[in-house]
Amino acid sequence: MPPSPKVTKEQLINAALEIASKQGFDKVTAREVGKSLGISSRPVFTYYESMNDLKADVWMAAYNRYLEYTVTSNDDERTFQHAGRQVMRFVKEEPALFRLLCFPTPENPDASTIGSFSFFEKNYDRFKERIEEDYGLTGEDSKSVFRNMWIFTLGVAMLVQSGSCPYSDEQLDQLMSEISLSSCRLYLDFPGLSSDRSMLPKAFHTTFSRRNIKEI
Repeated sequence: MPPSPKVTKEQLINAALEIASKQGFDKVTAREVGKSLGISSRPVFTYYESMNDLKADVWMAAYNRYLEYTVTSNDDERTFQHAGRQVMRFVKEEPALFRLLCFPTPENPDASTIGSFSFFEKNYDRFKERIEEDYGLTGEDSKSVFRNMWIFTLGVAMLVQSGSCPYSDEQLDQLMSEISLSSCRLYLDFPGLSSDRSMLPKAFHTTFSRRNIKEI
């Protein structure tokens, strides 16, 4: 019988994840993984037929780390806003992993990247109940509020990632609060708007008529 490997599969994944985090996903090689654990590269291929298989597991490990950042509890005053702050923290503390989750890779071309619809749906399912409890919104209106904040958060995340974000953490927190408030107010004042776009002219007219703005 061949000798038992000195490391576990989980140890290999964790070592590869740290390499991806500190050096970049392209630096994840069998040699580097083995080197980080003080072993040869051979154990990698005891568990994996190819490096692509290991890298697929590393992608999932990166996604799980993202989930750990954005986990919330019932003690959070506003679950959704707290999660937005945590996304910003993830971008700043794990820029390489954020890039990995943002864009498909040759090793994982079908991955549900952060900007994809499937990723959006997974995240909405995590927060749906709390959004409805915190803001009193249901159905498509609840999802629309999440969508608006999700797009805003990802846009800011890209600015932070590029190093060109002109706003401080306090300013970003204020902006997230304003976007959240205005979006919630819209769907509370006009329930069903997200499902019936024909309501938009009425919403504009009702909201701005007192300011002498014509109906659009």
